[in-house]
Amino acid sequence: MKAPIAIGAAAAVAVGVFVAVYAGQGNSDFECFPTENNIEGPYYKAGAPAWQLPDGLPGERLEVTGRVIDQHCDPVPGAVLDFWQADSAGVYDNEGYTLRGTVTAGDNGSYRLDTVVPGKYETRPAHIHVKVRAANEELLTTQLYIINNDKDEFVKDSLIIEPQVRNGTKAASFDFVVIR
Repeated sequence: MKAPIAIGAAAAVAVGVFVAVYAGQGNSDFECFPTENNIEGPYYKAGAPAWQLPDGLPGERLEVTGRVIDQHCDPVPGAVLDFWQADSAGVYDNEGYTLRGTVTAGDNGSYRLDTVVPGKYETRPAHIHVKVRAANEELLTTQLYIINNDKDEFVKDSLIIEPQVRNGTKAASFDFVVIR
């Protein structure tokens, strides 16, 4: 009869940790887990302008929103997110800056990326690259993955987003946690 009690206690601890993580956001005494680093990939291009989705670009629209926060769950206003991705056919623009650009986090650390669902690039699952720069802080280089049963060796479960259709557009949320 000890096994059910042990399992029950373990479940209670797990639920307690989940509630603490959820309730702790925004409390500077609480620790948020840093976002995992991931490969940069071969197509990063420095000097991208502010993000702008070109009119008439083919593909299913995607809106990614969230916040940039630190390990204490406090907002990081002014953090710069440098995004780049393939188009809906899986092709990167290596000549210009289509689907490449920066977004600056607002006063509460919030950001919004209006884009298209990226196509798969070669054998890679659909993904969006990002570098997060906060003043005088460690650079975070990572990727957000949109998985359709097609993980590769670079996918980390903590970086998977699951867009849902809202008002005719796919939407997902992801908070980037940086260390400062």
